[in-house]
Amino acid sequence: MAGPTECRLCGRSFERYGGFRRAYCRRCAARADREVGRKLRLRCKECGKAFSTARRTDRYCSKACSADGARRRNREHMRKSLADPEKRAVILARTRAAAAARRA
Repeated sequence: MAGPTECRLCGRSFERYGGFRRAYCRRCAARADREVGRKLRLRCKECGKAFSTARRTDRYCSKACSADGARRRNREHMRKSLADPEKRAVILARTRAAAAARRA
């Protein structure tokens, strides 16, 4: 293991920790994590509540909101599909075929 390393932010000497090489001491790493957490404040697409996340791709604050969003999107998709007479006929034919296959 390598000897003491100098922190890139504060310049203090520290012993490396963790499974890979670190450039910051624990204090500076915690400060950097807090700053990143503040930068990634998002609004939930379902309930509108503000939440912090480490990923920019997150859209929902919880699994419950994610499930609600999926149900809502599915309802909207089905509503649009059933509004078109041709798609409605195809969906109903597939539904009847699946029901007949289950009975057989």
